Amino acid sequence: QNLTTNEERILETRRAIKETFLNKEEMADSTLVVIPARNTRIKKQSWPLLKMGDQPTVLEQRVAEALKANTTKVVYIISEDTDLIAFAKKAFSNDARVKVLERSAQLAGPNQTLGATVALAVNDAQEQGWQFENVLTLTLDYPFTEASIIDDAVNTLHLFKSDSVLTVRPDNKAYYRHNGHSLSAILDQEKFTRLEREALYRAA
Repeated sequence: QNLTTNEERILETRRAIKETFLNKEEMADSTLVVIPARNTRIKKQSWPLLKMGDQPTVLEQRVAEALKANTTKVVYIISEDTDLIAFAKKAFSNDARVKVLERSAQLAGPNQTLGATVALAVNDAQEQGWQFENVLTLTLDYPFTEASIIDDAVNTLHLFKSDSVLTVRPDNKAYYRHNGHSLSAILDQEKFTRLEREALYRAA
């Protein structure tokens, strides 16, 4: 299959190229992973504790992929929900690389940034003597992100000597804004071909 039409092969090729410019041993175990976990409910079902068939819960799958990443040093699960905290402590009690912390309800508020939550993990990790160079946050909203994507984000950060990296996906849907009279397409999205349109990206 043509490489230019296979997105997964394109991404795999890019990841492999980046790795050739980096020392894998230096990148290994370099990252503190933070998973902020609200006990969001969908039709009374806890999203973090949702099981899909015989699979582990969404939270467990997320942690498992984070631990499989070559760059991960330690994973912090941080929540304000007592039930979620109790589950996480029991589920990961035998894994020294997984830490569970409680945050205040205020830090979990809808208008709060993740800065203070991440600071809780960073401060605790430093007090515990963990050595790390990077901090990465994972959201439970995207539970199928693979370990290779986590490694690629960290590799990209170091390769381009960036302060931060955002993971995004191209979004080809049309979006409109109201100009006071009617709706008008933003970024020339009314054009019919992808090559003519300016790209929009959404967080992923």
